[in-house]
Amino acid sequence: EKAVSKTSFFGPSPPGVFLGSFGYPRVLAGPLVPAVVESDPSILDSPHLWLDKPMDQLIRYRFVLVRGKTLLRVESAKNPDRTLSLVQEMVMSEKPTDTELLIKKNPHIRIHLLPRSAPHGPSGVIENLSLASNPSVPRPIERVVGDSDLGAEGGVYMLYKSGVSQQQITRIFSTGLLGVRRNRRLVPTEWSVTAVDDILAKSIRSRIRDYSPVGEFQVFGAEALGNNVQILLLPTSWMYEALEGWLTGPRPQVYVDYELNKGRTNYPANLAGAYHAAKLPVLEHLNRERRQAGAIAFLEVYQDWVPLGVWRFRELARRALSGPAFKTGSL
Repeated sequence: EKAVSKTSFFGPSPPGVFLGSFGYPRVLAGPLVPAVVESDPSILDSPHLWLDKPMDQLIRYRFVLVRGKTLLRVESAKNPDRTLSLVQEMVMSEKPTDTELLIKKNPHIRIHLLPRSAPHGPSGVIENLSLASNPSVPRPIERVVGDSDLGAEGGVYMLYKSGVSQQQITRIFSTGLLGVRRNRRLVPTEWSVTAVDDILAKSIRSRIRDYSPVGEFQVFGAEALGNNVQILLLPTSWMYEALEGWLTGPRPQVYVDYELNKGRTNYPANLAGAYHAAKLPVLEHLNRERRQAGAIAFLEVYQDWVPLGVWRFRELARRALSGPAFKTGSL
C-alpha cells in the first residue's frame, strides 16, 4: 500500500498489459508497471514459470503491478492513439521495457481475482505514458504484425511455431496487432487467453487426424497450487472430455464438457477457459508423439485454491504430459 501511494511510477514493465471486458465494445486498457523493482521483472507476467512458486509469492507478483487505464473503443486497434500505440510497442518486446506511467490520482487499491487470467491489483487512469527504453522486438513478431493480409488465427499459429511464448502471443492478440488490418480489434485479456488456447488447439487437431492411435491406455498426472490434473489417453481416434471437480466445499461439484472427432462449434459453458487450457497440452503431446487418441482430463480444485487464472491447468497438463505415463492394455 505504501509503495503505490503516489501518482508517478517508473520501472521495467514485464512487459504486461490488461484489457477489461466491462462496457465492451468500449474497454479499459493499459500497461502493467511495477511499483516495486524485481530482480527479474519478466517473471511478474510469465505464468509458465509460476508452478513451483508459493501461492503468496504469485499474489505478490501481481499486486506490485500498477495497471494504467484508458478508455478505448475496440476498433481503435487499427488506428491507435499515442497511448495505445506505446502499449502495442511494449507487448511486441521480448524483454522488459522501461516505462514511465503517470496517473491522475493515487491508484485505487483493490484486489481483482479473475477466473481465466492472472489477477491484478492497484489501478489508475493514465495521465501520461512514455517508454524510456527501446522495445526489443523479435523478427518473427515484426513480420507477423506487419502482415496486414494475414488472418488472426494464422498469425497466432505462426508466432507459436516461431517459438514466441504463449503469454506474449496472448498480449499481442489482445492489443489488436493480429489479423487483416481493417478487421483488427482490441480483445479483453480474459477472452484472449481462451481464444489463443482454442486457436492453437484447432490448428494442431487438424494435424493429428492422420496419425495412428496410441497403442494402449495411458495416464499422466501432476499436482500444484491447489489443483490436480490427471489425463487418461485412450487408443481411439481424437475425442476429448474434461471434468472439473470442485472439492472446495462440503458438497463437491463436478462439471463436464466434451467434443467428438470434429470438435465443438459452441462454447464449453460448464468449464469455460479451463476446458481449452487443458486440451491444448494434450494435443501438443499427441503431435510430438505423432499419434492421436481419445482423452479425458480430470481437473480437481482443492480447498487451498485461489483464483489465479486457468494457466494452472495448462501448465500442470504440460508438466504431466512431459513425464512418464502409467500404461496398461485395459481400461
